[in-house]
Amino acid sequence: DHLPSKLFEAVYKLPNIKILFRTDKGCLQLFGLNSEEQEAVFNQKRRRALVIDGVNARRFSIHTMEYHHKQSED
Repeated sequence: DHLPSKLFEAVYKLPNIKILFRTDKGCLQLFGLNSEEQEAVFNQKRRRALVIDGVNARRFSIHTMEYHHKQSED
């Protein structure tokens, strides 16, 4: 059920998506996460995120890719 294709479908079809990167616990309480989820997001490593499908409450853990932006030479 946690396949990338399902996540992609959710991201472009659903009106309510939350993407949570590591943040402090006070901020995490605003998102209605249970204590286990709050602890997991608080301790996430760099470039990791919790994606919450706001319609049916499915949760996905993702790892973002490393992206290096090249400046254009004008």
